[in-house]
Amino acid sequence: MITQEFTHRIRYLLALSRIVEYKTKWFEYTNEAAGNKTEAKMWTSDDVPGMMVKMESKTTGTVAATVKMEVVEVKKP
Repeated sequence: MITQEFTHRIRYLLALSRIVEYKTKWFEYTNEAAGNKTEAKMWTSDDVPGMMVKMESKTTGTVAATVKMEVVEVKKP
């Protein structure tokens, strides 16, 4: 029993620190409306639930915003 728990903990810790690379496709988007200009880029992968891996967006004009999102953990059933 102690050996099994120890092995499980090691596997859990290794899983937490493991870096996995996914093959991605990226898309760029540009839009201008109501005095605002938005430029965005998104990376997607079929191997990630929800498909989005990373997204960066910058809006300038009357409403200014910068948004960055990136997947930090993937849990598969």
